[in-house]
Amino acid sequence: MEELIDRKRRDSIDPHFVEMAEKILPFSQFMVYHLKRNPETLLELTGSNWLFSPLNREELYRQAHQEAGDAEDENQLMAAVRLFRNRHMFRIAWRDIAGLASLDETLSDLTNLAEICMNICLQWLYRNLSTRFGSPLYPNGKAQNLIVLAMGKLGARELNFSSDIDLIFAYPQTGVTSGTNSPISNEDFFLRLARSLIKVLSQSTENGLAFRVDTRLRPFGDSGPLVLCSEAVEEYYENYGRQWERYAMVKARAAVGDIDAGNRLLKRLRPFVYKKYLDYSTIEALRQMKAMILAEQDKESLKDDIKLGPGGIRDVEFICQTFQLLKGGRIPLLQERNLLKVLNHIDQLTLLDHETCSTLRQAYIFLRIVENRIQEFSDQQIHNLPSDHKRQLKLAVSTGFSSWDEFRSSLADHMSKVHAIFVGLFAERRQQSLSPSNSVKDSSSSKSQPEPDGSKDLLKQCLLVWEDPIDDASIDILKGLGFSRASPLLKGFKDSKKLQLLPGSTREIVDELMPRLIEACSKTKDPDKGLEGCLRIIEAVLKRSIYLMLLLEYPQALTHLARLCSESRWISDLLSRQPILLDELIDASNLFRPLSRHELINQIDSVTGAIADSDLELLLDELRRIKKANVLKVAACDLDNLIEMDEVGNRLTNLAQVLVETCFKYALDYMCSKEASFYRSNVTVNESGMAVIAYGKMGGREMGYSSDLDLVFLYNPDAPAIRQRDHAGKTTYFFSRLVQRLIFLLTTRTSQGVLYQIDTRLRPNGSQGILVSSIDSFSEYQKKRAWTWEHQALIRARFVAGDQTTGAIFDKIRKDVLMTKRNKGILCKDILQMRKKMVDNIPKGQKGTGFHLKKDRGGIVDIEFIIQYLVLLHAHEYQKLTEATGCKTILHLLGTTGLLASKQVDILKRTYSLYMKTVNHLTLDLKEPKVPVDLFKAERQQISDIFQQVLGNCSKGEIN
Repeated sequence: MEELIDRKRRDSIDPHFVEMAEKILPFSQFMVYHLKRNPETLLELTGSNWLFSPLNREELYRQAHQEAGDAEDENQLMAAVRLFRNRHMFRIAWRDIAGLASLDETLSDLTNLAEICMNICLQWLYRNLSTRFGSPLYPNGKAQNLIVLAMGKLGARELNFSSDIDLIFAYPQTGVTSGTNSPISNEDFFLRLARSLIKVLSQSTENGLAFRVDTRLRPFGDSGPLVLCSEAVEEYYENYGRQWERYAMVKARAAVGDIDAGNRLLKRLRPFVYKKYLDYSTIEALRQMKAMILAEQDKESLKDDIKLGPGGIRDVEFICQTFQLLKGGRIPLLQERNLLKVLNHIDQLTLLDHETCSTLRQAYIFLRIVENRIQEFSDQQIHNLPSDHKRQLKLAVSTGFSSWDEFRSSLADHMSKVHAIFVGLFAERRQQSLSPSNSVKDSSSSKSQPEPDGSKDLLKQCLLVWEDPIDDASIDILKGLGFSRASPLLKGFKDSKKLQLLPGSTREIVDELMPRLIEACSKTKDPDKGLEGCLRIIEAVLKRSIYLMLLLEYPQALTHLARLCSESRWISDLLSRQPILLDELIDASNLFRPLSRHELINQIDSVTGAIADSDLELLLDELRRIKKANVLKVAACDLDNLIEMDEVGNRLTNLAQVLVETCFKYALDYMCSKEASFYRSNVTVNESGMAVIAYGKMGGREMGYSSDLDLVFLYNPDAPAIRQRDHAGKTTYFFSRLVQRLIFLLTTRTSQGVLYQIDTRLRPNGSQGILVSSIDSFSEYQKKRAWTWEHQALIRARFVAGDQTTGAIFDKIRKDVLMTKRNKGILCKDILQMRKKMVDNIPKGQKGTGFHLKKDRGGIVDIEFIIQYLVLLHAHEYQKLTEATGCKTILHLLGTTGLLASKQVDILKRTYSLYMKTVNHLTLDLKEPKVPVDLFKAERQQISDIFQQVLGNCSKGEIN
């Protein structure tokens, strides 16, 4: 330090700075060299305190303009920009090494510095050229400017310390410059401008260079024009754009120059970058890119490269951009440039599991910090670890380690984990998967595994079957594989006009896929049903060969499809109508892991947050797609016995509740925009005064796959957020419209179907009553005029969305009503009459044709009525009976209070679970909840006996 700071200057510099400098400068030859050439930097930086607090973009621009904006010629401009750049690179390195700046601040600061240097140079050069040749103008007389698209890390606003800046140049419109006696074409003007900008930024001078400029990402690469008109750029990507250029354009951003024109250009290019539907060519291109990366990583020269080596920065970038390219067209939130933000979205959307995302996030931050430390040493664009022992120790200490071995161990750990994830991202051809192979059900290696000879023989047999499905030998093979009606199905499909009219290339895909499909179906519980369902799906996607290729490329997806179709016609119907959901089958770790409530909220927020308010159709479609994808996950786990019946109901209920909450928010926002005078400003859902109450299966957290939503809507006219509470008519009108909007969002049929069917008949006065009730009128109705069956329904009611204060008022009303002391005889008579009425209403043609699991004696309704009778009769004695809404939870409470014997509770719980699981599986097979009359005979008798024990002696009423 003494040789850098003479005694005169030392006296005027803060001693704390001198102490810090002695610790920091050994880690950076660049900083030492800069101080030797520019010792005044110390006074400038310490005097302004810029080393010890962040410097905002506006202040940085002000300084740059003051120092370089009025340069007299290009040489003076270059000198000023370089001095400005080096001084602030010193500042950024100081704050980074000293630990005063986060990684985000460092990368953002470096990006701002590069953009401001570009901006100052571009403005100066534009003025100079316009003086000589005039200005390029739009037809309206407004001046055009150069479009500068920042690519790579500059585009993502995450520039590293000594990075090149990757740029693409364009200009808005063709024409001729105006305002001079020496006009030139706009093309010539902007070509001169771009060349001059590159020169003043990247030409080496006695002060070094500002930034190296790389323009090889432009249309046609090195052989293409340096600058193109926007229209020509758009035409290039539309007609000639390659897959790797889509990858590069993910991070493109209009950085300086004509920002508006640049943004318009990028908006027009978005369909090229982000395909709306899964595209096999993208998968294949990404696989090839990955193979090239892996081949390159085998080179000895890359073993210590933290960017390009195995598990380096490029691996993390590739993983994130893969999901962006594959899913960004459907999920706008993934159209993000910043890698850590993309990774957060991938995590929220559960495209990768949380642990994997956390591993990638930690590794990326560590690697970027190391990258900056390496480059801050000599301001060179290098990514290799130092080989010199002194440099190694300096790097280790600068990153917080006490030794090189400790640093090397931590780095190796991060990079090995990243590389394992990268290798698992795309398995070899026809191996699972689009994510790391950490499947719940499939833990196969990402490397190709040799098929057993038996599998090869079976595939050969299936190939013979497909060649001629009705040949005697084929029929024998099919019988041996467990099929009984597959031959005519396969023949009919093979000879169908839809298949015959396909292009030859698609027919080849089908011919390769079908033997594998037959093989997969032969291994299921019901091969015929599996094949029938799969054929429906294949027929539905014949004109979209990407789905055929998906099933061919990912055999695990085909296996899952065959198994699910063999057990559920509901699933095969769903996938034939919505083949986009086939994507869910690719990765077992995704398919067999239903999302938690928190994950559902994150997923919905992530998807809907990027949808414009005006695009209602897209919003409704996305909500419906999310619902179907998540119901599919629950069904897959249910059919494979990975979750119990209680969890099925809870998962489906969570999904419904989150979607109702989401739709309520959108309905409220819509009504606030239409009736701005009704509420005080910025009202939230929790201040809305409106409560959504769920009854039935949703209220009891026991929803099935086809459950409607039984909803009642209550409002509190005294909610603080309401401005016009003195206008009763206005209040009712507003909340009625709010409910109508909510029902519209839930029930409107779009290309993705409906979200849920809504039943509002449980509201006061049923279908004759108004759609929404005030909380006071609801209380008055329940306490004075409600029928016993309405109190039965109230047992399973709970608040699910809206204003929590109003929900709490409802909860108190509910408990008060349920705890009312009742006459035992009257209660029993009312319940038995209601039960008899339900039996009498069963159509005559359906009686005796089997056991209806819900309605018949000994079925689900009997269990529910036992519970409801005991709660209504005894809740005034045992308040805790009102604290639950689910049947099994209430049964547990009835046992702990002694109102039911433990044996009775066990029978009721076990039978209820058995019935509900059977109903769910019948629903998944598109069958009504009815089984042969002899099935569950013992269970029916047990339930009937308990029903008689509980209600049979309290009244003479009988149920026939």
